[in-house]
Amino acid sequence: MMLDNPRNNDESQEIEIHAVRPYVPPTYEKKRQEKKWSLIFSAIILILPSLIGVLYLFAVSSRIYATDSIVMVRVPIFGQPSGSGGGGGGGMAALMGGGGSASTTTRAMDESYAVVQYIQSEEAFRQIDKEVNFRKSMSNGNIDLFHRLSRNADFLTSYHYYLEHVHVYYDDFQGQILLSTYAFTPQMALAIATALTHASENLVNRFNAQAAKDYLAVAQQQVDEKKAEWNHASEALMNFRLANGVIDPGVSSASYTSVIMSLIGQAASLRAQISAITKRDGNNAQVGPLRNQLDALEQEIDRQQTRLTGHNDALARTMAGYSTLTTTQSIAQQEYVTALSTLNAELFAVKRQMLYLVDIVPPRLPDDAEYPRRWKDLAIIFVLSICAWLSVRIVVAALKDHLT
Repeated sequence: MMLDNPRNNDESQEIEIHAVRPYVPPTYEKKRQEKKWSLIFSAIILILPSLIGVLYLFAVSSRIYATDSIVMVRVPIFGQPSGSGGGGGGGMAALMGGGGSASTTTRAMDESYAVVQYIQSEEAFRQIDKEVNFRKSMSNGNIDLFHRLSRNADFLTSYHYYLEHVHVYYDDFQGQILLSTYAFTPQMALAIATALTHASENLVNRFNAQAAKDYLAVAQQQVDEKKAEWNHASEALMNFRLANGVIDPGVSSASYTSVIMSLIGQAASLRAQISAITKRDGNNAQVGPLRNQLDALEQEIDRQQTRLTGHNDALARTMAGYSTLTTTQSIAQQEYVTALSTLNAELFAVKRQMLYLVDIVPPRLPDDAEYPRRWKDLAIIFVLSICAWLSVRIVVAALKDHLT
């Protein structure tokens, strides 16, 4: 009989057997369930967004029409020569409309920015809402819910809605203002663009009026002062004529002088006649009456000469006062005419610097809707759905691999 070796028994007791779990492939039912959920997932990620997009874009979404226009704040062509002011000024002047000086061109750029800011302002929104009934049109029930303005929207909400439908940009290189308006009917898009263009033109005209008022204030004040001085001198001359009962003392003086010369001539004739008679017959009876007539003529001559050159109501004194007044009136009139000439020159200078708004591309009625771009939007939705589907599949595969 053989006995077991005690050493071999001890070694057999120390050996441990590690069992490996065998791979059990998934059952057919489990694979079918996984495929089912994969199809459902694919339908949700790929097909459902596309169906929703088709439904919204072709059945729900409202058509949006756009009107594009381009305006420019320009300077008059008869302003400064385009070559004046150096190399850079002429080029920018050409961009801004030709013949403006550097300062006028700079003002055109500043006012272009002001027009852009005005179009984006609440004041412009109030004006447009008043002219084209913006809020009522944009809250029409025919517009889809996602684009419609709420009927109960407050002013601030309506203003931000307005900014979403009016886009304006100033191209400082070309000197052009680009305006785009969006609405849900072609007529409304055109009406908004036209109203904004007219409002911008009125704004530029107000700028011109204010600039002209500031520029001409001093010249106009000078004209008013010189006109008042001329009127005062004319009134003083008229009062002098009324007080002295003469229209023109110079004419009266000439008349008096003519009378005196006539009387002197008559007196000389009488003296000659008396002298001739006296030589023939000193006691002639005709001598007495002739001498009386001569005395009367000499008295009249003295009276007329006294009236012309006397001290109290002499015509010479009247002529001196009249001459002073006429000189004052003439100087005042010349100063008034000079002030008017200066004002006219300033007016011409203002016209040379006056700005105006011109339609480079006037707003027109859009032929077709700008939005929605259905096929492009559908393509974007489909591409995004594929990206989302691939991303989720990659994440799920990574999780399954990690769990396995």
